[in-house]
Amino acid sequence: MKSDIRKIKNKLTKLYKNKNWQDILKNRRNAEEVLSIYFNQKNRDLLRNKKLFPIKINPYYASLVNKVDDGIWRQAVPHLEELYNPNYLKENFLNEKSGLFNPTPCLLHRYPTKALIFVSNTCFGHCRHCFRNYSKSSVPANLKNIFLAIDYIDEFNKVVDGSKNSFIKFKNKNINRFKISDKYILRHSKNAKVCIEQGDYRIRDVLLSGGDPLMLDDDALEKILKKICNVKTIDIVRIGTRCPVLLPQRITKRLIKMLRKYSDKPIYIVTQFNHPAEITPESIKACNLLRHAGIYIKNQSVLLKGVNDDIKTLKKLFEGLINIGVDPYYVFHPMMAKGTNHLRIPLWKGLLIIRSLRGYTSGFTIPTYMASAPLGKGKVPLPEGILEYSIKDGEAVIQNYEGNFYKYYDPIGYPMPSKKELKKLFSFAIYKKIIKEL
Repeated sequence: MKSDIRKIKNKLTKLYKNKNWQDILKNRRNAEEVLSIYFNQKNRDLLRNKKLFPIKINPYYASLVNKVDDGIWRQAVPHLEELYNPNYLKENFLNEKSGLFNPTPCLLHRYPTKALIFVSNTCFGHCRHCFRNYSKSSVPANLKNIFLAIDYIDEFNKVVDGSKNSFIKFKNKNINRFKISDKYILRHSKNAKVCIEQGDYRIRDVLLSGGDPLMLDDDALEKILKKICNVKTIDIVRIGTRCPVLLPQRITKRLIKMLRKYSDKPIYIVTQFNHPAEITPESIKACNLLRHAGIYIKNQSVLLKGVNDDIKTLKKLFEGLINIGVDPYYVFHPMMAKGTNHLRIPLWKGLLIIRSLRGYTSGFTIPTYMASAPLGKGKVPLPEGILEYSIKDGEAVIQNYEGNFYKYYDPIGYPMPSKKELKKLFSFAIYKKIIKEL
């Protein structure tokens, strides 16, 4: 078996070694064909049904697979269980297409001082845990729409001071350019009061997302960055990308040279390493190029069943990231997104893992544990954001930054915790109450 794995890896290596990133992506179908040697007949049938089980694995990332169902495999290869969807798993879990947060087609303005711009509809891979897999964008992320989003931010920051009257004035002034709903005004004018008390109200932090922004060529990306950097009221630019993980060859010297031109504003790469096997010589080289150009790298891992839901794997991942200069600042509880039940873990399991790391590794190595509230109502820190939790029923109530409450559900079919695990996780008084409940 080891010799078979070596042969497969050698075939995949030939498909990406000494090739540029565009050519590596072109070899995607060849990589899937090589990888299919691992599959039994049932898995091969899955691959043939591209509509039901879309797949996108480039040869570089495919070469990281060591065996069927390992941490890389589970993130990239379809599974029949993706068809099992309890009613709390939603297609549009973060409510990104409701219109509530979308004053322009490519803009998502959810938080008071932050905005997200969709700049690409394609990715380097099809991650099985992605909350956008079933939420296809109906709006092309073209330069016209992207520039309109940037214009919105510029105009917003000039006119809106946080008062409801300034929102209405802004709406009336731009009634033919932007779609500003009354619900949007109501939500943001409420949040503005808090921001003003804290000293400022404007969109100061812009995240480029998609898809993956680095699927754009350097020239297109530069046009977007240039326009953003011309907006003086924007302080920070973030680029959300998995390319250091899925295709580190995309981080070229030409790209770095271009990014350096816009370093007057801090540029952050927000990426997602989920498994220690993703830290390779290629990904280390990519991260080094970014760091040496003065670009900050933040990591947002996702806790995934069978990928990293154990202490040993996560510790190795977080320490490995620190060693290559990447800040492991968030670890997310898996979202209640359609098609992901087989990858989700219960809240108690995540809490236990993070708690077990305390004292056994450097403090700055341990990220903040977060959950995303349903309907796009913000990130919730754990455990402090949990107000109620029944392990037996697998239901919790969490509270977001606005003080609103939302139900959160554990996955169906996950084993119950042992008494030893419960004792490690909870104080003695709570532990006694839970034991009685169970």
